[in-house]
Amino acid sequence: MADTIGAGNYLAFFRPGKVKEVPFAVMQSNFARSKGIVMSATEPKSHSLRKQLNRQYLLLSLFPLFTFFLCILIGGLVAGHHVADLINDSIDQIGSNARGQLEDLGKNSIQSKAREVARHVESFLSHHAATDLSQLQNNEEFKALVMQPFGVSGYTCLYEAGTGIMRIHPNPKLIDRDMRSLAETLPNWWAIFEPSLTGVEISGYYDWIEPNKDLRSKYMTMTPVAAAVRGKTFMVAATTYTDEFFAPLDFIKDKQKEVSTEYRNFISAQGRLIGIAVAAIMCVTLVVVYLFSRNAARRLAEPIKRLSDDAKSVAEGRWDIDEASPVAERQDEIGELARSFNYMRMQLKNQFEYLKSNYKKLKATQGALKDSEEHYRSLFDNLPVGLYRSTPDGQTLDANPMLVKMFKYPGRDAFLLQRAEQLYVEPKDRDLFKKMVESQAGAYCSEFQMRCFDGTAIWVENQAKAHRDNEGRVLYYEGSLGDITERKLAEAALRESEENFRMLIEHAPVAIFCQVGGVFKYLNPAALKLFGADTPDHIVGRPIFDHIHPDFHASTLERKRILIEEKKQVPEMERVYLRIDGTPVTVEAKAVPFKFRGEDAVLSLARDTTKRKLAQEALQLSEERFRTAFENASVGMCLVGLDGIFLEVNAALASMIGCAPAEMVGKPVSAFTHPDDLALRLQFVNGLTSGKLANGQQERRFLHRNGSVVWTLIWSNLQKDPKDRPLHFISLVQDITERKKAEEELQLARFCIDHAAVAIFRVADEGKIMDVNEHACRSLGYRRQELLGMTIFDIDPSFSHEIWVEHRRKLAAERVRVIQAQHRRKDGTCFPIEITANYFEQDGKGFTFSFATDISSRIDAEQDREKLEAQLRQAQKMEAIGTLAGGIAHDFNNILSVIIGTANLLEFSDGLAEADRSGLQQILTAAERARQLVKQILTFSRRGEQQRLLVNLTPVVKETFNFLKATLPSSIEVRQSIHADVGAILADPTQMQQVLMNLCTNAAHAMESQETGVLEIGMEKAWIPPEQARFEPDVEPGEFVKLTVADTGPGIESWVRERMFEPYFTTKRTGKGTGLGLSVVHGIVKAHGGFITVYSEAGKGTHFHVFLPVAEGDGKTAALKDTRLPRGSETILVVDDEKALTDMTQLLLEHLGYRVETRTSPLEAIEAFRANPGKYNGVITDMTMPQMNGMNLSKKLLEIRADLPILLCTGFSDAANEEKARAVGIREFAFKPLALSDFAKTLRKMLDEAKTLTTAPADQ
Repeated sequence: MADTIGAGNYLAFFRPGKVKEVPFAVMQSNFARSKGIVMSATEPKSHSLRKQLNRQYLLLSLFPLFTFFLCILIGGLVAGHHVADLINDSIDQIGSNARGQLEDLGKNSIQSKAREVARHVESFLSHHAATDLSQLQNNEEFKALVMQPFGVSGYTCLYEAGTGIMRIHPNPKLIDRDMRSLAETLPNWWAIFEPSLTGVEISGYYDWIEPNKDLRSKYMTMTPVAAAVRGKTFMVAATTYTDEFFAPLDFIKDKQKEVSTEYRNFISAQGRLIGIAVAAIMCVTLVVVYLFSRNAARRLAEPIKRLSDDAKSVAEGRWDIDEASPVAERQDEIGELARSFNYMRMQLKNQFEYLKSNYKKLKATQGALKDSEEHYRSLFDNLPVGLYRSTPDGQTLDANPMLVKMFKYPGRDAFLLQRAEQLYVEPKDRDLFKKMVESQAGAYCSEFQMRCFDGTAIWVENQAKAHRDNEGRVLYYEGSLGDITERKLAEAALRESEENFRMLIEHAPVAIFCQVGGVFKYLNPAALKLFGADTPDHIVGRPIFDHIHPDFHASTLERKRILIEEKKQVPEMERVYLRIDGTPVTVEAKAVPFKFRGEDAVLSLARDTTKRKLAQEALQLSEERFRTAFENASVGMCLVGLDGIFLEVNAALASMIGCAPAEMVGKPVSAFTHPDDLALRLQFVNGLTSGKLANGQQERRFLHRNGSVVWTLIWSNLQKDPKDRPLHFISLVQDITERKKAEEELQLARFCIDHAAVAIFRVADEGKIMDVNEHACRSLGYRRQELLGMTIFDIDPSFSHEIWVEHRRKLAAERVRVIQAQHRRKDGTCFPIEITANYFEQDGKGFTFSFATDISSRIDAEQDREKLEAQLRQAQKMEAIGTLAGGIAHDFNNILSVIIGTANLLEFSDGLAEADRSGLQQILTAAERARQLVKQILTFSRRGEQQRLLVNLTPVVKETFNFLKATLPSSIEVRQSIHADVGAILADPTQMQQVLMNLCTNAAHAMESQETGVLEIGMEKAWIPPEQARFEPDVEPGEFVKLTVADTGPGIESWVRERMFEPYFTTKRTGKGTGLGLSVVHGIVKAHGGFITVYSEAGKGTHFHVFLPVAEGDGKTAALKDTRLPRGSETILVVDDEKALTDMTQLLLEHLGYRVETRTSPLEAIEAFRANPGKYNGVITDMTMPQMNGMNLSKKLLEIRADLPILLCTGFSDAANEEKARAVGIREFAFKPLALSDFAKTLRKMLDEAKTLTTAPADQ
């Protein structure tokens, strides 16, 4: 180390430009002196190795012994507490179980007591039936019977059930008193007492108020007396305190404490014995270790002392010492160390001699370095700063490469040809530069905007000096240029951000004001309003205490001390301010410390809370007013040694880091410094110690005890003694965490504005766009710079200059407006927006902050909602129509049943003439058509079951053709074109007729305004190839039946064709159509695996083509009817609320040989069946009847006789209801109107199956 220091001092004489000769003797003395300094500096810090070994051996042995003792102690304590807790928990568990059992036992005993007394009272009353109430109340035997004590405080009493009047009670005050009067005083007692007034037994807990107003829990049971007195029911009540339930638990708790105490005493005694034994073992061990360490220290320390003396001799320049030292003859590590030291001494001696021989060579090198100019040129060319030399007339004499690169010139020669004044953006800046630099004796620093080779402008910092001749004339300018464009842009952005932040403060709804030295310096409009000031001049400069209620002066001083001295934010508190007119106003206020124009200031935020309660008394003043300047400094202060150790720390700095001063003193600063700032601190300290900095300041982060980061601003200087030797550092530390947070919040505010989900604009009074956020740029498709050069009229076509002026006038009056407008994108498209505009003024100019939200989706949603509401209303109308149609169809079925049944009976008459029989057949045919009509009505109301059969559409088409020809006006000619053998389809015939009717009706409506028209219905077979089927979803290629409905109407417009199959879409006037016709057609065709095509031409008509797939023979087909009617002789019960139906059904069944009984009421039917269940072989019942429907009637009958066959008649087929009915036990169904053949076969089948089930067990 000494050798290194000497070489460093020697080379320090050979710096470029300062070469001088130094005698070698001086070098040698410096070398020796530096080695001496090192040795002397280390001597005071040396300690005895022997003592160190002794201490280390003792500590090494003491640590495991102490750990062993600590483990035993902790184990004993943990075990003792654990076992004690186990004992206590076990006893607590026993007590808890016992408590529950005692509680159940107490409740049972009270209930038993009440019932026992009730039985006694009942027995007494049965033997004294003639005794009235007054006699009972005076009968001592009866009173003793009623008022029976039990336990310590329990008793029984008697009261009336209906009135709640107490008749016999141990407390005479309660006798003949209406107990309902206690309902408000004892609400939970009344909660269990009130139900007992109905004469039922009830029990429960309630709280009883003692004479001293204490509440005690009681349990009460109230049970009725079976015998009544003159029509009155009596209740016996038994009650007692619940404390009596748990008296035995006191013994358990006392026993628990006794066992726990005995166990803890035993653990303590055993612990003391173990501690004594361990202490004895530790003492013996320490004595043995001490003797062993003393011997080891003597053998190691003395040789090392000898080597230390030899090292001092070498440091003093005495190279020749005794090499035959006994230490070097040792064969252990100490001997090896001694021999290595001798070798090092010889090497140092040789090296020093070598330095002497090379001294002359070094002297020659000094001359060569002095004459070298290459170093300067290299420095000039490679500096990262632009350097130049130019004449006053603008000629550039020299420039380094960095300057050429900065101005983007292709080469140095091109740059030197450029006149200096042409580099300035503003030519007058050149004249200003010459004037200022020539007037300065030294260097002149200025900032200008200059032009690059490509025409772009940059900001530069120019540091220049004028060089003159002996007569004072300027020869040339010499200086450096630094590119500060980025800094200038950052400063501009910062100014803009600060301006935006100021505007947010000005428009904040919270009162914000600043005070410096207890005087108002700034108030935002909300604060002026809070204090009742019209303008800032009325209050700025006034003392803050003039506007704080005297009751809060003390607390305000304390909060001010915290803010100014400790630099901490104070919490929000409720306070009372005084307006200018003296009226008080209650506020919630909080404050933070900050800097206002370089001074310590307080920023306060207050919300007016006058309507709330007054604030509580403020905190007491601080106990210590006058402390030492160091302890009471408003900023942190500390003294730090040269080794970086804290020597003194005041309370402010310790509090800043979350520690006590004593916890920091003696510890290194690095222990509290953020790891990322350690290098920064070291650089700062080196600058102070090297003399480069007399004093300085630095921002540095500390680590708080809770792990958070504390930002600080540190001022430090190095204190020296009278001999200019460094002593320590004195530092002032200010907490700037809040300022840093404020800066971050300012950046965050700008970030939030730029990344807001709405477009934000700042617009001047004349309509010029001053600022926008990123969302506004994205929504309009412009770059930010483009928008900043535009006005509001360029992007909002709804705003003219007149409308804008009126809008600004209203906004200035209202301050906030919400309007709807349109914005126009860069591509010319427009979209609706909702604007929330806020008005503010700055420097006498008005501005608008507008928040624009794209409401296209909202408008679309509102339109969709209106459309859906219209569809819902239409659907509700259709639902009502369907319900009505279902009701009509049900009643019509009953009428048809009578007609068809009567006609069937007439068919059985032998004397009927042939002409009459033909007329009767027409009646049946018309009835069948009416039956199909009813089926269509039920299908429309969704109450009929759809059944697909193999259908030949030819009869359906012809029937529809005939119907239309008879019903349509004569101005419309109806034609048909039906091809034979088109094949059958699997379909519901009713729905197929509905498809044709809907299409033909629409065609007729299309031609109703014409004088003449033609409606043509066609049917033929068609083949759909794969290439055509692929355009129709869910359609397979193959043979299809093609139905065509064509008209010669005006045709259908293309936009109507796109929507005509949508539900509720119609072009007819209100009341003319529902918008469901084509939608139903489309749904039926798609459900049958087909599709529809439409061809329409304006003025020539429309063709609808319906394609339905030809069936391959699967599906249900109508079987050949067996005209024979099955007969029977069983007894049948017929139930229907329509008498005409029951009479007609009776005649039909009697004609078939059955015995029949009829009932028009389900209740009458149940009574008749219950009277003789075995009389009836079967029951026929209607589904819809008053009092009870057919399904419920069947349940009642089957409860009486489970094997009863029941046939249910209904007006419509519903698979879900049929499944429910079969689950109930109903065997068969018949659908109205009843056809005799189907009805007879269904009844016979049901009766035969019932017989089979009845006889099956006997056969087995």
